[in-house]
Amino acid sequence: MSSITNASPERKLPVIPWSAFVAVTAVALPIWSVAVLPLAIAYQLGRKLFAKTPPEISIDSGYQVDQVVDRSERPYDVVVLGATGFVGKLAARHLAEAYNDGLVKWAIAGRSESKLQSVLKELADELNQPELIRIPIIVVDTKIPATMPKLVSCTKTVVTTTGPFALLGNSVVEFCAKFGTNYVDITGEISWVKAMMDRWQSTAEETELMKNGEELAQVECWDFTVGGVPGGTLATMFSMLEGLVNIPEPKLNPFYRLKDGYVSDSKTTADLPLLLTKHQSPVGSIWSMPFVMAPVNAAVVEWSQAQRRHKSPLVYRETSACADWKSAATMYIGMIMFGGMLLNPITSYLLKNYVLPKSGGGPSSTDMFKKHFLNVHAKGVGSKGTVLHAQWYWPQDAGCWETAKSLVESGLCLALDQTAVTKGGFYPPSLALGDHLLHRLRKQGTYFSCNVVDPLVEQK
Repeated sequence: MSSITNASPERKLPVIPWSAFVAVTAVALPIWSVAVLPLAIAYQLGRKLFAKTPPEISIDSGYQVDQVVDRSERPYDVVVLGATGFVGKLAARHLAEAYNDGLVKWAIAGRSESKLQSVLKELADELNQPELIRIPIIVVDTKIPATMPKLVSCTKTVVTTTGPFALLGNSVVEFCAKFGTNYVDITGEISWVKAMMDRWQSTAEETELMKNGEELAQVECWDFTVGGVPGGTLATMFSMLEGLVNIPEPKLNPFYRLKDGYVSDSKTTADLPLLLTKHQSPVGSIWSMPFVMAPVNAAVVEWSQAQRRHKSPLVYRETSACADWKSAATMYIGMIMFGGMLLNPITSYLLKNYVLPKSGGGPSSTDMFKKHFLNVHAKGVGSKGTVLHAQWYWPQDAGCWETAKSLVESGLCLALDQTAVTKGGFYPPSLALGDHLLHRLRKQGTYFSCNVVDPLVEQK
């Protein structure tokens, strides 16, 4: 058995108590079924029948670029756009903590100069680094295309947390493509990504003139996680539920369009359970439930497989692991009830305005750094039968702090490392950044291991 490892994870999933199980199944569920669900169904049917379709989002401002400054001559390695938001602040904090030696040149950007200055002052005081107040500030408004050139022309890479991306991210992608600037975001809006690729792939390209012969055939992931949700993610979710954007649908799925002009014949199937399941994982028999981000992750895997031109079809499966069946049932019912409340106009309004974090908000620092984590166990099966067990462990909140770190490190990969990106265009992270990003994340405290398992051991 061969392996790649670094540190050892410690945090465990909480067990839901019997009192919570009874409260959800015997009290909350019947009330929800009578008071919330019928109105949610009627409201959504009414919207389908009578609501007007909003106009398509504007993808191209028509701006013409006269001259592009070579990236090697630009003053900044990376600029954090959206630094006044919750995850944006965390990205700036990571840069301040991990790269305070001055070797990485960075700046922050957003709409309000005073709020950006407040972010720097807050970081300077919190981290006891008074020099942070001198970090450069770039004032831009992504809704005003004319402000974008001063951002994208001065940096090698823009890393952005400014969402909902279908509302606020279009001009950022457009101008990065036109100015040959590296771009990294944290979006899960797959239809928007496809629309951006369909429109700007050729522009980005023009601007920037396995040992055993085995491929993955099956991947299954179990996500052991405790975490929070930033307000910006919830704002994106509400914008999608409320139908605020109309994203054009490309004629050909751009995930399958190859750089040489051909179309990939790779095939990926997302096998995402809708019910509770119990399977044998690398760490034993596990009860699990559907994972809300699994469709997004499956789409990224599909994109990666297509661009790698893998011939073997791949089946991808991902679920959220639970401590036991009681915990799984309680959280699964709770997830269904929460979804119903989001579709109900009354409870959705109450959640949006009085309960859930708003844009710029999120979990507390104590929860993020002391209680939250993501521990992913995965099993891969090769086209010739080889079995792999892999593990990722992020010791803090994956949806907020670890996302911010990964965003920054991805941007620095593009700005400073010799990555696989030798030609402009849109790339999935594994293809563009590969081991460079893995090494950077492990250096920043992420645990990773990968083991080739003896088939005889796997069968036991």
